Formats: sequence, C-alpha cells, structure tokens
Amino acid sequence: RRWAAVLNGDPALDSLIESRADLTELIGRYTDLLLGAGHGPAGRVIISMVTKGIQGAVTDKAVQDVSDDDLHQTLLAAVQQLLRTASFFE
Repeated sequence: RRWAAVLNGDPALDSLIESRADLTELIGRYTDLLLGAGHGPAGRVIISMVTKGIQGAVTDKAVQDVSDDDLHQTLLAAVQQLLRTASFFE
C-alpha cells in the first residue's frame, strides 16, 4: 500500500509506461482479458475508472484499518460484479 501511494499518479511513471511498447501492449492485453477484444471507448473508460478506483481504495486513509486480505476480497468482489454487466461495454 505504501508503494501504491507513492507511485499513484506519478507523471514520471506514466511517461515511462507510455514510452515502453511492451508495457502498453501488456496494458492492452489486460484490458482485452477483462473486457474482450473490440470493447470500444466505453470499455476504456470503465477500465480507467476501475484501475483508478482500486488505486484510490488502496491508498485511502479511511480504509487503513482494513486488512490487506479484506481489502483484496472486497475489491475483487466489486470488480467481478462490475464486469458481470458486460453488456454495458458492447
């Protein structure tokens, strides 16, 4: 959690990722894995919302007292619930 707080929104890290084709390809594969190929703009928006939401939850001081395991299980359940609404992305 400490590293996530440090790296979250770091422009240098964003630039590094954008400059590396292998990392941008990995991100694309991750998105396709979650949403299926041909997901379009709505899918990209949802992935952005989910990943930023996870980063925010991991670094939020309001949930510091929540165990890593409980945080992991809660985030996983929330993302799975969102992804079950796959028709939204089409």
